Amino acid sequence: MKKTIICLALTFFTGSLSFAQATPDAKLTPKLRAETTIKQLQERLQLSDNQKTSLYNVFLDQNTKLDSLKKINVDKSVIKAQFKYDYAQITALLTADQLIKYNNWMAEKRSQTKH
Repeated sequence: MKKTIICLALTFFTGSLSFAQATPDAKLTPKLRAETTIKQLQERLQLSDNQKTSLYNVFLDQNTKLDSLKKINVDKSVIKAQFKYDYAQITALLTADQLIKYNNWMAEKRSQTKH
């Protein structure tokens, strides 16, 4: 009976350790997050090479700034202002059709995170 309880406890403990080792996306570097975003945008919007390069720089800059802002615990209004600034840069780089697809994709992502 003792051996069974010990085996079950070890199995449970080992299983819980494997979940603790999973790395969330938030731990990715700004460079990796920018690359992932560009890959997703390329699939959805068929970006030109010039757009890919320009948008990569925008997202890399955004991710770097957001990481540093979060480390110093700034007010959310500062982060919102940064997103508005970045959105203005993104809209300047996309065509009208791409912008519609981008806005739809962002709305879809927002609705998924709220549920």
